[in-house]
Amino acid sequence: MRPLLLLTFLCSAAHAQPTPEDARRVFETADQIARQDNSDLWGVSLAGPIVLVDPETRRAVSDTPAPGFEYIGGLWTGMLPDSIGLANTAFRFGSSYRTMLLWPAPDDESDLRRLVAHELWHRVQQDIGFPMSGPTNEHLGTRDGRYLLQLEMRALAVALQDPDNPLPLQDALGFRALRYAQFDTAQEEERSLLMHEGLAQYTGASLAGVSAADARQHASKALGESEADPSFVRSFAYALGPAYGLLLDIHRPGWTRIATPERDLRDLFDLPPRAAPDPTRYGGEALAASEDSREATRLARLDAVMERYVTGTVLFLKFDNMNVSFDPGQVEILPGHGSIYQSMTLTDAWGKLTVTGGALIKSDWSGVAVPAPYPVGGEMVTEGYQLELDPAWEIVCEPGVCLVRRAPKSK
Repeated sequence: MRPLLLLTFLCSAAHAQPTPEDARRVFETADQIARQDNSDLWGVSLAGPIVLVDPETRRAVSDTPAPGFEYIGGLWTGMLPDSIGLANTAFRFGSSYRTMLLWPAPDDESDLRRLVAHELWHRVQQDIGFPMSGPTNEHLGTRDGRYLLQLEMRALAVALQDPDNPLPLQDALGFRALRYAQFDTAQEEERSLLMHEGLAQYTGASLAGVSAADARQHASKALGESEADPSFVRSFAYALGPAYGLLLDIHRPGWTRIATPERDLRDLFDLPPRAAPDPTRYGGEALAASEDSREATRLARLDAVMERYVTGTVLFLKFDNMNVSFDPGQVEILPGHGSIYQSMTLTDAWGKLTVTGGALIKSDWSGVAVPAPYPVGGEMVTEGYQLELDPAWEIVCEPGVCLVRRAPKSK
C-alpha cells in the first residue's frame, strides 16, 4: 500500500527543548575539545559559538548571545527562524558564524566528541583555506565506480588494522588509481568532497578522546559498516576521511599543516599505489557478483523512477533561498536529470518540504521535483513527502506539472 501524507500548511509547534543540563554537557564538551587541541591540529582554535536546537520545534539554546534569544539561567534560549535550515552544520546567525548541533546529542562520550569536533571544524574550515564544496560524484553511482570504491575501502580497513604493513595501503591507493583512470571527473570531484566532509570526519576521529589505536579500529569498523549505505556518492568521504587521515598521522606526522584544497589526501603518502592490486584479496569475486545484481535491479526499475520524477506529473518547487539537510548515505544518481534524495528536509520561501520517500533535486540545482499531489476523499494527498506550504503561496497545476507560486493578493 502506498504511504499517504496529507498536504498541510504551516502551523506553530509546542516549544520543546533540551534541558539546561543537556545543553551544558554539549557546550562543556566543545570547550574541552578546543582546550585540549590548543590549535595543534589545524593551527587555529576550534572554539566558537554553538547553538543546540530541537529540530521538531526549532527551539534552541546558545552558549553566547543570539538574535531574539533570552538570557535564562546562564544560557540564551529562543527560536531559530524558518529561513535557517536545520542540520549538524556551520551557519551564520546574526553577526556570528556558529556551530549548529541537533538535539538529541549522542549519549556516548566518544561519539559526542566525534560529532562536536566534526562540526567545530566546519565552522573554521573556510578560515584555513578549505571552502565548502560538495560535487555530485556521479561515477560512484555506477557499477564499476561502486565496485572499485568498495575494494579501496576494504583494503584500507586492513591497512588500519595493520598500519606497519604497507601493502594493503598500496592496494587501496591502487584501486583508487584504477577508478580515476576509468572516470574522467573522479579525481577532482572526490578530492573536493574529501576535503570538505572527509577532513571534518577525520577531525572528529582525531579528537574523540581515545587512543590512536582505538581511533584506527573505529575507522576500520566504520569502513565496513559503510558498505551497507545504499549510495556512496556523498557518504564515501565520511568513511575515507578518517581512515586516510589516521594513516597519514603515522606515515606523515604533521600532514594537516601542509594539506591544501588542491591536493588529495591520498597524494600525501610517499608510498606508490600498487599497479595491479588483486581484488581476490578483498572478496572481489563476490563483490562483483553483488554489484552486477544491484545494477540489474537498478535498470529494471529505471522506467518507474523516471515516471515518478521526470515523465509523470510532478510537483516542481523552484529554489530561491534554499536550505537543506539530508542523509548522505541515501542519495541516488539519476543520470542526466539530477540526484534522488531518499530522505531530506528542505526549506525555502514557499515553506518546508519533508521527504521520506524520495525527491529529485535537478542537476543544475534549480529546484526539486516530487510526485504531484492528488485528491483522495476531498483531501489533497502526497506520496512519500509532506509539504508545509506557506499561506502566501499556492499550487497551480498544468498538464504534466504542478508548480508553486505566490497566491494573488485579495482585494
